[in-house]
Amino acid sequence: MTRSIKAPCTPSVLVWARKTAGFDHAAAAKKIGIEVETLRAWESSDQQPTLAKLRKACEVYRRPLAVFFLPEPPRDFSTLRDFRQLPQTQKGQFSSKLRFLIRQTQYRQKWLSEYARQQEAKPLGFVGSVSLDDSVDAVARKASRQLRVSMADRESWTGMAQAYRAWIAACERIGVFVFLSGGVPIEEMRGFAMPDRFAPAIMVNAKDSEGGRIFSLLHEYVHLLLGAEGVSGLHVSPRSRSADARVEVFCNAVAAELLVPARELTERLKATESFDVDTRIRKMAKVFLVSREVIARRFIGLRLLNNAEYNARRDQYRRDFVDRAKHQREAMKKREGGPPYHLIKLRDNGRTFTGFVLGAYDEGNITGSDVTELLDMKLNHVGRLEAELFPSRV
Repeated sequence: MTRSIKAPCTPSVLVWARKTAGFDHAAAAKKIGIEVETLRAWESSDQQPTLAKLRKACEVYRRPLAVFFLPEPPRDFSTLRDFRQLPQTQKGQFSSKLRFLIRQTQYRQKWLSEYARQQEAKPLGFVGSVSLDDSVDAVARKASRQLRVSMADRESWTGMAQAYRAWIAACERIGVFVFLSGGVPIEEMRGFAMPDRFAPAIMVNAKDSEGGRIFSLLHEYVHLLLGAEGVSGLHVSPRSRSADARVEVFCNAVAAELLVPARELTERLKATESFDVDTRIRKMAKVFLVSREVIARRFIGLRLLNNAEYNARRDQYRRDFVDRAKHQREAMKKREGGPPYHLIKLRDNGRTFTGFVLGAYDEGNITGSDVTELLDMKLNHVGRLEAELFPSRV
């Protein structure tokens, strides 16, 4: 009987929901399972959808049913600045998956910021504390002091995986919320930053290599220092002259100096003078626990590589990564099982954010429905999360 019930929803809200989801009429109609003409009729008030079809639209647009009965579209989503170096016609054209990811992160950040204010937390002074007029070296030294990661610490790490976890922990320790998602192609997004004085947030693409994720994490951290929100993409030429490119070049330079200090690199290279350049790159990548691409980029400044030589190596490194990722996926398919669901969610949501949500739930400040929406998981997994995060309570 539900199929014949008409839903008197607001046409302008239907238009808003489709556009903020990043769909044109054809794509939206196909996903909902209707003709394009039918969707246009809904949006022009010539026809009302059935309740069943409106529920399907809710799934496609990822909006609650109640929002479609509001008298006008709500203002809950703002598009982030687009720092990606794409063809001009694509600037600002985020896919539906990226739009959903941005919207979810904005929702989480808004909740975190309001919750922190309710708890009378102090604003974080490092957000927006530097400018593009500051020197790269000065900002890198400042960031190093804030994150409190020394070379001695880094020499104790056993590999790239531990390095990645340690850099995340360093960011979370000073109040940054770090999220991970593999739902968007790396060609579209390496990461994005959302500055906020109470809840600064960083999203990193899980499809990237661990070395790439480390660099993206610190690149986005510099965005927070600048107070510049936006989505970052792939390689940006230092010769780029646009305002957005200037921000990306600055963030790249600071992240590189933070990860591989020029003075330290020069000193370490003295013991490798007898080796060819590619061997030296591999050795320094292991010393600093970064990708070969980061080291190769640093070699340009030391005049050990020119731009053409760097570009050729960068392209090869990325082909190598694609090949490794393919083999890893094939190996995983052959193996049974995998990480438990709650651990995957803990990784993607971040330990700090998950802890905040569970703490608010335990204190009765939010409902089980809030937990489900904030953590994007079913409530029956909460017990396993609490056992993982707070083993002393079990």
